[in-house]
Amino acid sequence: MSIENILLFLGTFIAIITFFTRNRNKFLDTSLNLVLGLLICSIEIYRIIHFGLVPFYKVFDIILIIVILLITKNILIKINSIKYSNLLHAFIVLLLLVAIFLPSKYKQPSHLPPILNSIFFYIHVPLYIISYFSLFSASIGSLIYLMKRNIPDWLKKSINIDTIMSFYLMNLGLISGAIWADNTWGSFWSWDPKENISLAIVLLLSIYFHTKSEKSKSIIIILSTMLVFFNFLLLNFIVKGLHSY
Repeated sequence: MSIENILLFLGTFIAIITFFTRNRNKFLDTSLNLVLGLLICSIEIYRIIHFGLVPFYKVFDIILIIVILLITKNILIKINSIKYSNLLHAFIVLLLLVAIFLPSKYKQPSHLPPILNSIFFYIHVPLYIISYFSLFSASIGSLIYLMKRNIPDWLKKSINIDTIMSFYLMNLGLISGAIWADNTWGSFWSWDPKENISLAIVLLLSIYFHTKSEKSKSIIIILSTMLVFFNFLLLNFIVKGLHSY
């Protein structure tokens, strides 16, 4: 078993233990989250140093980067909302389990193909990583709203900020991807399945800004998150396209 797999299993075990023992002791809870974050960071550092990898080329690495961002947020928002933190932690466990059961082709270290070795790669992919992180954060707040309806003002503002950030970063991701595609393949748009669904997510999120119903806004955010999961993970197993690496 590789070092990164050992660290991933250990991190997932700590995440599960933390989930079931959360809120009993704030210091212990925060300490376990810090240990978890350091373990996941160490996997990425190991892969970068040992294999010389770009840290966000493989699906496996992108999932771990999003997990690191969520763990950071989980530690920072502990004081404000236990329920939000608990759901966020459950989301972290889910992503770690997905990382464990990913097929080896999406985890196996490999170097960036020459066709992808462009400055746009280092713009396009991080934009989408941060946009997904923001959307996942907003979807957790939206779930709380649908369950409780009565949520604090800070959480409403957080959902709104996360959604706005996700929407604009996705738009920038689409634009940078189109420019990159034109430079590489000679066409701004190729009707690739992931391109099409990415556009559909942006169009769906745009409805968020034209509705006043908080319930409708929450549903839009959750539906967009489901589309992201389908586009980012499941679509790889269904069709092959320009984004199948």
